[in-house]
Amino acid sequence: MASASKTFRIFVSSTFSDLKEERNALQKKVFPSLRELCQEYGCRFQAIDLRWGVREEAALDQQTMHICLDEIDRCQKITPRPNFIVLLGDRYGWHPLPAEIPADEFEKIEGKIDNSDDKTLLIRWYKRDSNAVLPVYCLQHREVKTKNGAKEEDQKKAREEETREWSEVELKLRRILLSAVRDIPLSKDQRMKYIASATEQEIAAGAMKVPDAHEHVFCFFRKIKSLPEDEGAKDFVDLAEDGKIDVEAQTQLNALKGKLKTKLPDNIFEYEAEWEGNSTSTKHLDKLCEDVHKSLSDVILKEIVRIKEVAPLEKEIDDHGAFMKDRAKFFIGRAEILKIIRDYIKGRNLQPLAIWGDPGSGKSALLAKAIEQARDDHSNAEIVFRFIGATPSSSDGRALLESLCRQVSQYYKAEEAAVPTDYKELVEEFPKRLALAKAESPLILFIDALDQLSDAHNSRTLTWLPSELPGNVAYRLRRTSL
Repeated sequence: MASASKTFRIFVSSTFSDLKEERNALQKKVFPSLRELCQEYGCRFQAIDLRWGVREEAALDQQTMHICLDEIDRCQKITPRPNFIVLLGDRYGWHPLPAEIPADEFEKIEGKIDNSDDKTLLIRWYKRDSNAVLPVYCLQHREVKTKNGAKEEDQKKAREEETREWSEVELKLRRILLSAVRDIPLSKDQRMKYIASATEQEIAAGAMKVPDAHEHVFCFFRKIKSLPEDEGAKDFVDLAEDGKIDVEAQTQLNALKGKLKTKLPDNIFEYEAEWEGNSTSTKHLDKLCEDVHKSLSDVILKEIVRIKEVAPLEKEIDDHGAFMKDRAKFFIGRAEILKIIRDYIKGRNLQPLAIWGDPGSGKSALLAKAIEQARDDHSNAEIVFRFIGATPSSSDGRALLESLCRQVSQYYKAEEAAVPTDYKELVEEFPKRLALAKAESPLILFIDALDQLSDAHNSRTLTWLPSELPGNVAYRLRRTSL
């Protein structure tokens, strides 16, 4: 289960040269305000805009896309929501070469190339790494040739020359790969690294593959009216080698926007800008900033409420986890009983399994070991456990039920806000939450020391426990014999 993070880390995905003004406006007017908002609630805000931040060394080492996709993954892990926004203009953007190609895939590509010069160029730039877990061909590092002690101006010229030369090589390699993969059966994901722009690859990872993207991913599209279709607008539109509009890139851009509109119909904001000689008007920037701020702040505030609700639950789960580990490390023997528990979990019995024993006979340690055993046997299962008496709230029937309902809801991505707080309502709700379990992700529930529940709400009578389990659920109960 993901922890409730107090850091809101937002990845800004966009093309580069055409959206500088928009990104600058967000950096100046929106992100500082969001940072202040988060600080009011003891949280942090970070905007990740790698169009400004990928070092030259990383670009030379062909690691730009790897860094970008890693940052998106990091944002998603640190901040469940919001963690990604999209800015798109009239450019589809840079097509990076794949930094790595699986060996079997590369060898199929090589077999499709008839031109000896093309094959030589490909082999020059892609070298096999057999030390990888699965062998891959890696795109080689680029080098800027400068003399020792060269002046800064000469170093700059050398970098510019290398960039020009690499652009030509990159274009040739891309053509070679595109031509070869046309006749190779590849999945949609496998093919994307050859045909998609850097921005589309980011959007695939940050939006298109995210199940709940409609709840927290927002897209901001800007269209320039009367945009020239020639070199005068080269920073704002994709141009082909002949200096005219790159029709293929425009087709891909329109398709990308269409996919986002289908995936996130309520999260799309569109703006128009006027062409003013060599740049665009900026009248739309105020509305853009307003929309970005409202979209992100609304989700951030909802998430802050969730964090406050989740924090006590996470502490409860962590405390019981520590108690379980402490008991399990002293456990030995009891193989026969552990086998009974293991067989029960693997079976289809719809009644709870109860374990009785005399005080001091090691039942908590047994249950702790059974939990470890279940984790080893059922990696796809959601395992929930409570050791009653290990924490103050676990002895209270109402608090125990609310805690269990909330944890199960988090595991199966159900609405936590609907979990009641009244004891009678919780008794009715408990089996409904258990029924969220799925065949591909079953639920295993362990509750230790039921006799240590308090007398409040008559919870020791165990009337709150369903006598028959929903599908895909297994109980392990332990109670001292009285």
